[in-house]
Amino acid sequence: MLPIIISAPHACTTIRDKKIRERIALNDEQIWKMSDPFTDRLEFFDCAAEKHCAPTHRILSDFNRAPGVGAFREKDFFGNPIFRKNSVFTESEKREILQNNWFPYHEKIIASVQKLENEGAEKILLIDLHNTSGDHALNKKRDYMPALVLSNLGGSCGRHPFLSFPQKNLTELCDNISQKLKIAVETNYIFHGGYEIMWFSHLPEKLAPRARLFALQIEYNSNLVANPLTRELSETALEDLYRGLDAAIGETYASL
Repeated sequence: MLPIIISAPHACTTIRDKKIRERIALNDEQIWKMSDPFTDRLEFFDCAAEKHCAPTHRILSDFNRAPGVGAFREKDFFGNPIFRKNSVFTESEKREILQNNWFPYHEKIIASVQKLENEGAEKILLIDLHNTSGDHALNKKRDYMPALVLSNLGGSCGRHPFLSFPQKNLTELCDNISQKLKIAVETNYIFHGGYEIMWFSHLPEKLAPRARLFALQIEYNSNLVANPLTRELSETALEDLYRGLDAAIGETYASL
């Protein structure tokens, strides 16, 4: 294992709190489609010393958004209201949810950084793992999800003054994944990187760690591993994908 942290902030596919579930207008499939299913299957990532999966659905605060109004949605990705009439979270509830869900999740990642540094790590890499179904357009340009996208806050988004992961190493990882998995890999296409890798990139300002910190977002097309109509998972496809990513990430880490 290497000083690598893998985070799956949208891994939870259900609303487990029965009282909150009663307030949600979406059906189970719609709730599932708002998550990143199968990203909790991190047992295939042997390279990572630390692994974190969201214990709650992103409706109960999105861990890949800043801890404020933006962490809560009132419509799903297709414009459907998430909540039943007069059932949206109050401001008081939002604050409580953030304290119970959002902050503890990120504190665990900070604890992982401190643990790895105490063990002598000189460089620590965060992998922010996501997936998106390829059965619908993702933006107004009608772009569809490629096989896989690597993001380091680069590209034309202009949202961040520096890259979370060196461009040279990003290109190396892109080529390595393409060769291992025989799929096309894009960089900073549609997805340029979300809040979590931005937040991680700014941790040195808070922690002043001795180790160098790097962060990378990986978003893959979930159709590579599951049928988008039946939601049936191919265990073989999932293991092949994750083991290929695991090997490529480990090799690229060595060159950082």
